[in-house]
Amino acid sequence: MKKTLSNDDFPDLANKQILTQEAIKFKSAEEFVNSKINAFHTTTGKFDVFNIPTFFCRNKKDAEEYGGLKAEKTKTIGAFIDIKHPFRTGYNEEQSTEFIALINRAGFKVDKIVNKSGAWSISEEQTKPIRDNSPYDGENLNDWIYVPKVREQLIKESYDGLEASDVFSNHEIDIIIPLNTNQIFTESQLADIWNKAHEE
Repeated sequence: MKKTLSNDDFPDLANKQILTQEAIKFKSAEEFVNSKINAFHTTTGKFDVFNIPTFFCRNKKDAEEYGGLKAEKTKTIGAFIDIKHPFRTGYNEEQSTEFIALINRAGFKVDKIVNKSGAWSISEEQTKPIRDNSPYDGENLNDWIYVPKVREQLIKESYDGLEASDVFSNHEIDIIIPLNTNQIFTESQLADIWNKAHEE
């Protein structure tokens, strides 16, 4: 039986009481929201609640490029992502190798394939779990986060998210991926927290 990720897995994260205490210190909702926003997500969809996993960018411009390329109508959502102990990968080969080891501990068999130029990749056969779980075409190392067993393994090893470097166009983009919706506060949710804090 698969373990279902729930809010109980994150008892110390996204604590609204702490945010409420912080909000009291600010004179306006706008000031409070701007002080907390640390990530951005660009989408063509219409929604108020994020699914897990969702890729966020640290930089708004990167988010607009990452999520809105070739799309006619997009919106960029600012959010506070409460990640305290992320698994870091993609910034160097050692980190990527460690992430592959974690994927294997989750029950998969993944090997690096090094070509003549020194670059490495993963075989198409071994990336099948990504294709089975991801709504997108990507099959790079970061896309293993779409596989539920990998997210469960991260939690098992006391990580609360993934912080990674993702290659996009001609440059790399810093992305963060929380493991639970309790870790995500949108601008409107932060504004609501400020409003309620000042009602008391």
